[in-house]
Amino acid sequence: MRSIFKVFSKLKLKMAKHPHVVVVVYILCVLGLFFTGAMWEIQNIKRSAGIQTARTYADSIILTHDFYSEQIVPRITALAGRFDREYEVSEDTFPFPGRFVMDVGNAVASQNEGMQLALYSHFPFKWRRTRTLDTFQVDAISTLTKKPSNAFFKFSTIDGVEVVRYALPSVMRSSCINCHNSPEMQAIGPKIIWKIGDVRGVQEVTVPLEQYSDQITKVILVTASFALLASILGGVLIWPTVTQLQIAVDSANVSNTAKSSFLSSMSHELRTPLNAILGFAQLLDMDDKPSLNTKQKKYLSEVMKGGHLLLELVNQVLDLSKIESSNLNLKIQATDPSQVVQQCISMLATHSAKKNITISHHVPVDEVPSIEVDAMRFQQVILNILTNAIKYNRQDGSIDITYESITDQRLRLVIEDTGIGIADEECPSVFEAFKRAGLEDGNIEGAGIGLTISKQLVELMSGKINLTSKLDKGTRVWVEFPVS
Repeated sequence: MRSIFKVFSKLKLKMAKHPHVVVVVYILCVLGLFFTGAMWEIQNIKRSAGIQTARTYADSIILTHDFYSEQIVPRITALAGRFDREYEVSEDTFPFPGRFVMDVGNAVASQNEGMQLALYSHFPFKWRRTRTLDTFQVDAISTLTKKPSNAFFKFSTIDGVEVVRYALPSVMRSSCINCHNSPEMQAIGPKIIWKIGDVRGVQEVTVPLEQYSDQITKVILVTASFALLASILGGVLIWPTVTQLQIAVDSANVSNTAKSSFLSSMSHELRTPLNAILGFAQLLDMDDKPSLNTKQKKYLSEVMKGGHLLLELVNQVLDLSKIESSNLNLKIQATDPSQVVQQCISMLATHSAKKNITISHHVPVDEVPSIEVDAMRFQQVILNILTNAIKYNRQDGSIDITYESITDQRLRLVIEDTGIGIADEECPSVFEAFKRAGLEDGNIEGAGIGLTISKQLVELMSGKINLTSKLDKGTRVWVEFPVS
């Protein structure tokens, strides 16, 4: 996941450096999405149209069957007419309803290439008993017998052509009962006493879908032309903006390069004399001979104190510059957080002792899991947080450090102090550079970039950082990292 994130970040950076590429990618994405959607929509439209045609055709067949059974058959019977399945070759006979529907349906289907009509049942007449039903037909009979109020259909391919097979139940009505239960029909058909509502069989309509392709394709091509025109027009319209963006990006890159160069130069030019000043001040401070009076030693102490603060500020500004210019190299590896925290506590022991602050490091009985971080930068983050917890704490205050397992994959380290706290309205800005939560004009030293650097370092190491605080009560800061 981390490698994917890095690749995505590099891609975004390249796109930002070459915004004109965005226009080309935009046009290609619009067209790609459109044509992908168009192909999917063509299939849906074809299938929807096929189902609608099959439904209309099947409903018409059933209506024809019902009309013939209810209106025509009684009149023929009243005139002593005879019915025969071979009515074409038998004089003065009429077709049975099923045969009449088949002939009418096939006549209609012959006008539409590939369309077919079929009637079948689990209880066929004796002349149809040699017929073998395929899987769809068996499933259709089984399903429609259980739920005759629903249609049953599937899409399949026959001889390389996609079709929809649509089936409706042939339900026994009052006009059907007298015929099917008569001795003549019982002699040639199944020995079943039918009731109204029984499913006698299934009427299936097969409709090929390719007949809709040409019409739909024409519509899609026309729409595609408009989509292409719209995407090109959109690209043309945003091109001037992208050009301005390119100029702005180039300008920003130049400015950023100049800033980085300046900061690098400044850090060198400032740190060299600062180290010299601090070195001479330390030599004077370590001189055994009492060459300095009390007042001079006090001034010397202030020089050393100010020098260290200035050196720390220079280092922090340089770190911030490296992070912002993506020039900070991290060595991510499995690290024991409790060991790093203990080292930080030892390093700050002198500072905490000045205010008599108690630091309690609560290491769980079970081993603290290792986390995936750059050990040196993780130490820098903890030092920044602990330094603030000491700096803004009360005399005789306390700091508690605990560990929480958020999930099996992430560990949270919590640092909670009893300091002066932060007002609710100031909390959202504490991670912004040079913001000191309303204490900019106070007597507590600091530049206000420690938490800014910490946040960026934590996020570069795939971690999270946040805080909650109560004014006059204290602050609770937590950092969270992936477990090794």
